[in-house]
Amino acid sequence: MAFRARLFALSGTIMLSAALVAGCSGDSNAASEATGGTRAPNPPAVAPSGAASDDAPGTTATANGVTVDMGIGTHCWVRMCVDMIGPITKDTLRVARGDIIEVAVPLGAPALRDVSAIAFRASTPTDLDSGAKAWPLGSDSRDMSTGRDGTKVEVDVDLPPGVWILSVGMFFEQGDISYAVVLEVR
Repeated sequence: MAFRARLFALSGTIMLSAALVAGCSGDSNAASEATGGTRAPNPPAVAPSGAASDDAPGTTATANGVTVDMGIGTHCWVRMCVDMIGPITKDTLRVARGDIIEVAVPLGAPALRDVSAIAFRASTPTDLDSGAKAWPLGSDSRDMSTGRDGTKVEVDVDLPPGVWILSVGMFFEQGDISYAVVLEVR
């Protein structure tokens, strides 16, 4: 619940910050993403020079031997904050109650300080130009049990059958990122 509250509390400030940073830095990708547009694929979390990249790193989710890309939602990373219109998904995982979903900690990211996960029933998404989907937060949401080590976050699937959106917030020393994936729970 804390992750969702933080997501909503930051939305107005983040949108204004993203627009200001994009205007000042000349980064048209930031302005495009802040309004739900597309942007170039994410580069590695660490630039070749060893300096941290300004782009939030992507990650994957794995369950039952299947690995899919997660969407990148609202985030603050290095020098920029971007507010998305809801959790963003790229792919779907098919799971059952009792399965474990492993969410990879992005390679090269600073130490993971905290993590939170919620799931909510899927409703009607907004299709983005990138092919990803933005989801409105549903009223039927559940805090999910998580465990973590240095390379992954484990989320226990404790959901009734149906289509759910899993949103995982990762909080690092240099920022925070919300990732999401569609879950088909059987």
